[in-house]
Amino acid sequence: MDFQHFTEKLHVKTHELKAQLIEVEVKAEACAATQKNHYANLRGTTQQITNSIVNSAIASLKQSIEDIMSTKLAAFEWTLNQVVDDVIQDVYVSTDDGHKAMQKAHEVMLLVVEEQPQEK
Repeated sequence: MDFQHFTEKLHVKTHELKAQLIEVEVKAEACAATQKNHYANLRGTTQQITNSIVNSAIASLKQSIEDIMSTKLAAFEWTLNQVVDDVIQDVYVSTDDGHKAMQKAHEVMLLVVEEQPQEK
């Protein structure tokens, strides 16, 4: 009888330990699932942040390149317009000089033509 009483107490204690062990196992499985979901969410969030940073950097770089190109293009167009204006002015000056030289040559020819008959 004493032995039965001792085994009942042992059985009660082991039963409580088994229940607590099962409870610990359930909590460990829940923690593992939570940890797995946490890492999956963390990975997704990290990818979103990384994509956002990369897209922002690309947009900023694109805008910088467009601004630089716009500035350089404006400077190039201004320089090109100045060069074209200078060339046109040089052409006008050369044309005026050529026209004056042609008029002088024409006047000299007229004088020569007028003097030749008078000499004869």
